[in-house]
Amino acid sequence: MNPYTHRFFALLILGVFVLAGCGGADKPVRVSGVVRSKGKPVPDLVVHFLPEKGRESTGITDNSGAFVLKYGQDTEGAVRGKHKVFVDYRPHDAKQEAEIAMGKAGHSPEMKSLLTKYSKKASTLTYEVTQDGQEIPIELE
Repeated sequence: MNPYTHRFFALLILGVFVLAGCGGADKPVRVSGVVRSKGKPVPDLVVHFLPEKGRESTGITDNSGAFVLKYGQDTEGAVRGKHKVFVDYRPHDAKQEAEIAMGKAGHSPEMKSLLTKYSKKASTLTYEVTQDGQEIPIELE
C-alpha cells in the first residue's frame, strides 16, 4: 500500500472514533414537572429551561400547573446539565391575548409579582437535569 492509503485509513478510523464519542451526551432527556405558588398550581405559564450550553427547552403549564418540556417542535425533553429557569405568561386563548394587548384585561397582583421575580432577567432559579423521565417540582414564592 502507498502512504496515501495508510493516511486515508488512519483518518477514517479516527473519524469513526470521534463520531462514536459525540453521541448521547447532548441528546435531550424527558423532563416534566408542576409549577405551584403558595401550594396552588399556576396555569398558563411558559416555563423556560436555559442550559449553560445548548438549546433552550420550554413547556406550557396546564390548569393543574403541569408541564412537559419540549426541546424542539417534535422532540420532548431538555439536555442534561444545569439550567437557568424562568417563566412568562401565555394567554390561554386569542380573546384573552387581545384583551391584555388592548389593556382591557391584566394580571392579578400575585401573577404580576411572579412574572417580575421569575423573568428571564431577574430569575435566580436553577435546576439540574440529570436523567430521563425526571420530574421537577417548581415552587414560585
